[in-house]
Amino acid sequence: SGTATFQFKQTGDALDGNYSGQLGSAQVTGTVNGDQVTWSFHASAQGQDSEVHYAGRIAADRTITGKCEYGELAIGTFKAKRNPPN
Repeated sequence: SGTATFQFKQTGDALDGNYSGQLGSAQVTGTVNGDQVTWSFHASAQGQDSEVHYAGRIAADRTITGKCEYGELAIGTFKAKRNPPN
């Protein structure tokens, strides 16, 4: 558990950005296809290198809900909300 923060920039259907959270920080890449979104990043935790994957659905209120896989460490669900721009 914990809070992860993602900052994304979308260009067409491509996403890129940054992750920060319990696993440190990392570059993020992904895609948007209609209301479906996926993104991933590489992390090291508990002595293991792993690829972290998120996949979800963008709702009308712009929240995203879906599943996440932290390599062989954990599988779970998430709900994300967009913070207003500064």
